Amino acid sequence: MSYAKISNKGRVSSQDLHNVLDGRIKEGSVLVTDVMNSYVNFASENNLDLIQIKGGKFFNYFFNFFIF
Repeated sequence: MSYAKISNKGRVSSQDLHNVLDGRIKEGSVLVTDVMNSYVNFASENNLDLIQIKGGKFFNYFFNFFIF
């Protein structure tokens, strides 16, 4: 499932993520984000698996997304 909503202006905090995403992501889901630390805290507090992708760099990873 995809969900988009503006959380704030500027850098997102863990609290901003809670305000927008709480109750929308099932425990044990995979959260794919950039490398901001606020996502680490949010994922940990919500028992989510976290994949962080570094921006601006080449990497040899393949990500397959399956939506059921």
